[in-house]
Amino acid sequence: MNNINKKIFKSYDVRGIYPEEINEAAAYEIGKALACLTGADKFVVGRDMRLGSPDLHRGLIRGLTEKGVEVHDIGLVPIDAVYFAAGKYSYGGGAMITASHNPKEYAGLKMVGKNFKWIRGGELLKFMEENSENIKKLSAEKGAVKELDIFPEYLNHVLFFIDIQKLKPLKVVIDAGNGMAGKVIPLLFENLPFRVIPLFFELDGNFLNHPSNPLEPESQAAVTKKVREEKADCGVIIDGDTDRLFFIDENGRFIRADMTLLLLTEELLKKHPGSGVAYNLICSKAVPEW
Repeated sequence: MNNINKKIFKSYDVRGIYPEEINEAAAYEIGKALACLTGADKFVVGRDMRLGSPDLHRGLIRGLTEKGVEVHDIGLVPIDAVYFAAGKYSYGGGAMITASHNPKEYAGLKMVGKNFKWIRGGELLKFMEENSENIKKLSAEKGAVKELDIFPEYLNHVLFFIDIQKLKPLKVVIDAGNGMAGKVIPLLFENLPFRVIPLFFELDGNFLNHPSNPLEPESQAAVTKKVREEKADCGVIIDGDTDRLFFIDENGRFIRADMTLLLLTEELLKKHPGSGVAYNLICSKAVPEW
């Protein structure tokens, strides 16, 4: 633990400035710790396009395999592809190498264990401090690394939730922000009747066009302008690892996330009446009232 900056272990994930705070060496130690914490025989690993992700990817896999864990590497993927794989194939654990919507200087990991139990950064740090000797011990037999293309099954899973026949041929501006949406959106929309007007679909960890956080006003400028210019039906802006997105209406106005939640909830409750709805404290009072 002496060579790892403890600042990177957050309440939610593991995250820090690359390479000063988090790097390949730190990811290697984290890989060994995850092998011990989860007791996994097999582990699924994906990554985003950030500048530090290849190094963290290499270190994490080396740590896991040196503890005897078989790693299934699904490569450059949106984060929910890791979650999908972890759940579908009942892996002992999974990790996405990403710093989500944070500035380009950051790198990190989001992790799950068996039965999709979330592994928080603080929890992992505590385990590493209490089990340092066990973590140091390497396996007599190194685990294998297998590359897996998860996209065919993942895309089928995503499309399962909708009735394509009911979709209207909308014109949609999608701002991928040089993040992982630039890879998955073209694959997904091959099956949909929408006309997509793409913005910044090139994978680039430098985020040359705007910050990765869709909530930043400067991140919204391009998609808002394009929706108005193209007279599009709506716009979508997505963060680096695709776990947050926001909509722009046909007039180029930003739609708050709690309003999107209400629209989605209304549809889902038709299919699952009486179900509970999870939302956070920063949502407006309109959510519980609705």
